[in-house]
Amino acid sequence: MKGIGPTLLGREWLHSIRLNWPVMHLETQSGFRDVLDRHAAVFSDELGRLLKIKARIQLKEEPKPRFWKARPVAFARKPAVERGLDQLEAEGIVKRVTHSEWAAPIVTSIKKDGEVRICGDFKVTINPQLDVD
Repeated sequence: MKGIGPTLLGREWLHSIRLNWPVMHLETQSGFRDVLDRHAAVFSDELGRLLKIKARIQLKEEPKPRFWKARPVAFARKPAVERGLDQLEAEGIVKRVTHSEWAAPIVTSIKKDGEVRICGDFKVTINPQLDVD
């Protein structure tokens, strides 16, 4: 708590006021469960989609397309990266192309569950070409 005065309610008040913590915990859980149930679409494990809104990227005048070759991936990590890319393609996040003027390398890291997190490294390709307000 910010301020220079004494704390109004400290730990010592717990000894004076006896609360039924298990009941309070259950009531909190039921209220929490109600919120989760009412907004199930927001808290689902599936990938969300932003509908009815179109994003727009403003490029500088005469942008220079950059094609950055892929960075090497450790041999032991290749199967997991392939699975991750296949999953991203199946979900419609990325699309396989045969050629493009623009290409950004990917960066991979291992998640706690052993799967691979795949991120685009746009600092070398699109970011320098953006016209940011």
